[in-house]
Amino acid sequence: ERKIFVEILTHLRGLNCEISNYHYMGLGAPYFIDFLLFHKHLYIKKMTSFENDPGIIGRVKFNQPLSSIKIVSGDATDTMATLINDKEKYLIWLDYECTLNTEILDAVGILSGILPEGSIFIVTVNAQLPSSNSPQREEEVQRYMELFSSKIPGLEEKNITPSTIKKIIC
Repeated sequence: ERKIFVEILTHLRGLNCEISNYHYMGLGAPYFIDFLLFHKHLYIKKMTSFENDPGIIGRVKFNQPLSSIKIVSGDATDTMATLINDKEKYLIWLDYECTLNTEILDAVGILSGILPEGSIFIVTVNAQLPSSNSPQREEEVQRYMELFSSKIPGLEEKNITPSTIKKIIC
């Protein structure tokens, strides 16, 4: 998926979008793969990585592949909200390993409301439901019902399948 984003974002240069001047903010985790790709292929120099787990911040700093990456410890949404200003354009990618939840929806609401015009905001989540014979599947279906039933008319538990979850998220 990272290479797909790089390819799509590369095409923005042809639309007079100077993506290399954007400030990239993301969840670098310990390996910074997206940071390296965006730096190498999109020529982005200003980058900020957010790490929520204080237990691995030392490892994250040790693995920091580029000195131009600023590492910030703390909740990504709250911290990003304090750093975003209207003098820059941002490329923000919140790449979550978990399934969609209210915290992610809150982050989307907060950040999309303060990002300057022309910024790019990407959110990815795990859209896989547990297998049909798994006890966690029923819990996930219930959770999606709680999250989306008031927002999607006619949504019923029997209609929540792997394909409808992907449609809801997209």
